[in-house]
Amino acid sequence: MKYLLIGIAFLALVAIVRAQSSCHLRELDLCLASGLASGQNLPTTIAEINKQCNGFKEMNECIGNYSRRCSTKAMRDFMRSVTSQGDVKSWYSEFCTKDSSEEREKFLKHSTCLNTAQKESRSCTRDLTVALDKAINSDIENRIPEMCCAVRRMRKCSSDIIEGKCGKEGMKYMGQMLQSVAGTRIPEIACRDYDPTSQKCVSILPAPGTKPGNTKSNSVLSRLLNTYSAL
Repeated sequence: MKYLLIGIAFLALVAIVRAQSSCHLRELDLCLASGLASGQNLPTTIAEINKQCNGFKEMNECIGNYSRRCSTKAMRDFMRSVTSQGDVKSWYSEFCTKDSSEEREKFLKHSTCLNTAQKESRSCTRDLTVALDKAINSDIENRIPEMCCAVRRMRKCSSDIIEGKCGKEGMKYMGQMLQSVAGTRIPEIACRDYDPTSQKCVSILPAPGTKPGNTKSNSVLSRLLNTYSAL
């Protein structure tokens, strides 16, 4: 759930990696795995927050090094414009560099409940994984609709669980936090016409609960989400 809003942007980065002998997607797997390992659950103490922030810092540095070697300049500029926005820097500064901050206090107020809700929402993540696998192997003209429907369905699925467990206040905080972490509403805006309950989405998405295929996914994000949802 942590990077839900930048899933599409990340897939775009993976999709245009240059074919170089020095670039292997396994490297990107390892970068993401380091962040995933530090963030399997939402932290509920200051010590856990510090540990997770260190893990995400290492992950971002690893992805940055990979991106500089293996992606186009246009994509690097795009990703830099997203991650350097004021909201992202401000949130990171408040959350990860100050032991006592208002952002940490707000987070810890909701973290126990959100942690429980996050664990229950892993079925939503599994459905997203299956849908992304289908989308990444679809024709170009079908890829964006399938990805948008998949992300919108996952958001609705997760939001329903969070609101049921943590109430409207918890749901509101989670939305605000994700917006601050992502730093952009591009996926949300780009996908606003794709109602996950519409016939348009229902007809192209795998049914909820569909099991993943036996073949290894071509999507790095999908593979990492699959690992996360199985934890």
